[in-house]
Amino acid sequence: MKNIFVNDNSVTLTQSTDYIELPVEFYYKINDNKIGIATTLGGSFLIINKNYLFMKSDNVSQFEVSNERNSKNIVLFTGNLGVNFSYKFNKRMDFELSPIIKYQFTGIENPNGIKPIIFSLQTGFSYKIF
Repeated sequence: MKNIFVNDNSVTLTQSTDYIELPVEFYYKINDNKIGIATTLGGSFLIINKNYLFMKSDNVSQFEVSNERNSKNIVLFTGNLGVNFSYKFNKRMDFELSPIIKYQFTGIENPNGIKPIIFSLQTGFSYKIF
């Protein structure tokens, strides 16, 4: 790898990870007015689909360092804490905005013992049938 990037001044290292998230969260309403506020507390299982590292430079378009695209049974666990803001259009329809912080308790092998913190901003509409 050292010989590949020998004449480059700048090299970029990029990691790409795809996963499916299965959250289990508790939701507590603080305020249930036109503009509502609630807290979210729980955890998520993250099932990794793809995880790979690659490097690029001016002279090299892409050099793959690590490839775990087909790896199975990699499951991570995160603890989730967030706030949910909602705006009621009527009795049944709300718009929701939820910033959530996720701390990884388990992770992909990391020699430095670093456990990443993920910031997630979730938005959407909810429609209540009953």
